[in-house]
Amino acid sequence: MFVDDIRTISGFISMILILLASLSWSLYTIISKNLLQRYSVLFVTSISTVLGTLIILPFFLNFPSEFSRFNNLDLFSLVFLVLFTTIIAFYLNFKGIQILSPPNASVFYYLAPVFTIASAYLLLHEIINAVTIIGGSLVIAGVALVNKF
Repeated sequence: MFVDDIRTISGFISMILILLASLSWSLYTIISKNLLQRYSVLFVTSISTVLGTLIILPFFLNFPSEFSRFNNLDLFSLVFLVLFTTIIAFYLNFKGIQILSPPNASVFYYLAPVFTIASAYLLLHEIINAVTIIGGSLVIAGVALVNKF
């Protein structure tokens, strides 16, 4: 596997980055709740998408040769991901934060793997194996625990 041991420097850095990502998402959700009290869901989604793009763009521009290898299907897939999955997901996320509290809205993120597995099975005819079922069960158990407490 490609998993580094926590005792290595790269494993330690990976754990720090995971912790920072979790903290960033928590702050992002709380800030979003405050913004949604003053602005529309569509406006907050737009600002979030533009700012996220500006943050990622310098990293993307570091690999111009990779982008030049994109074919039409790659570009279509990228546009589809941006327009339909990312923007719609963020819009629905902000709508959930607006209606529910941020902690209650974040519970739905735990369900993403379950919907991913179901979609992969139905649309791509992926095979569901024991590891997938165990992982899905752990996700459902996590959601149950979060809702219980």
